[in-house]
Amino acid sequence: MNKHLLLLIISAITTLASIPSWALDFPEPPRSTVTGVSDSSTTYGITMAIRRFESRLNKDQIIEFYSNHWKDTAAVTLFEPWEMIGKVESKKFINVQVQNGFSGSWGYLTISDLPTAIEKGKVQAPSGAGFPSMLGSQVLSDQTHNDPTKTGRTLVINNNFSVNSNGQFYRNHYQGQGWQIIADSKGTRLKGAAITFAKGRQLLSMTINQVKSTTSVVANIETAKIFSGL
Repeated sequence: MNKHLLLLIISAITTLASIPSWALDFPEPPRSTVTGVSDSSTTYGITMAIRRFESRLNKDQIIEFYSNHWKDTAAVTLFEPWEMIGKVESKKFINVQVQNGFSGSWGYLTISDLPTAIEKGKVQAPSGAGFPSMLGSQVLSDQTHNDPTKTGRTLVINNNFSVNSNGQFYRNHYQGQGWQIIADSKGTRLKGAAITFAKGRQLLSMTINQVKSTTSVVANIETAKIFSGL
């Protein structure tokens, strides 16, 4: 597998319903506050559970803690600004991704089915299937999430069109599909664009920004679940 693709897979966050979540040898980092991000998220064909942590320890101390705990069974990878340490256990890949913060460090703890996905050839580039984009756009990330109250999908798309052109493209497309705009930064002094659409149980939040010589579109689609018998 391409090394850079593997690093992107490991670092894809901003997410295994079948994993007995944190029953593996995966202690929380010391002096940290840990919160859940997603119990089940899929990206690059890999399914993962993700938690976020903030620690008073710096990045080197976090890496040292896990290096000592896992001894010679873990590998450390530098992928600026991130440093990662991970190991394979029970056919799962457990990984710590950390960078320094203002008063310590922060990062993510993930458990994924990466070893099985590689073995079965399920690792795949993000497709962006079913999501509209302007001609020549490149899908950089396509993640799905499955949480107790909602399902979600987050996409990152780049193209060479302007922020305004992208914004008008998505306004025309979604309004034409019966979505309503409930928030729009159009007409403000913001250099980028922020648009929120709604339709039924679905909510689409979108930000569009100029990044160097390209335009980046980040879209987050959430669908609320319907619970019967309540």
